[in-house]
Amino acid sequence: MAFTSELSSALAFGKIWLAATDKRISGVKHILFILDCCYSGRALFRLVGNKKVFILTATNAVKKAEAPVGASYTAFTGEFVSLLSHGINNGRETLALGEIYAHLKTRLVANNFPEPQAIYSPSIDTLDIGYNLIGQSVISLPNNQPEISTLMIFLHRLMKYQCVI
Repeated sequence: MAFTSELSSALAFGKIWLAATDKRISGVKHILFILDCCYSGRALFRLVGNKKVFILTATNAVKKAEAPVGASYTAFTGEFVSLLSHGINNGRETLALGEIYAHLKTRLVANNFPEPQAIYSPSIDTLDIGYNLIGQSVISLPNNQPEISTLMIFLHRLMKYQCVI
């Protein structure tokens, strides 16, 4: 019975892809998919169309996403939030998609978690999508959840770069 209810609440990535790449959506130059779920690598396929696309997944097509014992997030999301909150030592004030992917891959594999996967259109990996907060304090919301304000800042900056996420 649980299997049936899981399927009824699932959304096929193909439907998300069709909606995000619909030619009627004008003004969107970049499309970013970040998938943190079991078997998320199944969403990796040949890119088509005239929009620049970056698909980042927590695992490959045959692995389950994992979470550290007692953690609030999966390993992938936890590392992603940490990266956005604390930055990386890249010598730049900004973070590009390719740098984010490389950092997540290095950190997760080093900690024996599934290796994230990515596929992307040419040159979109160099797109700067956020500020590098290395050595800076994170602005926190009144409820003391700095990771939420970090994600809100990240999503706001994506809009500046005309990305759909």
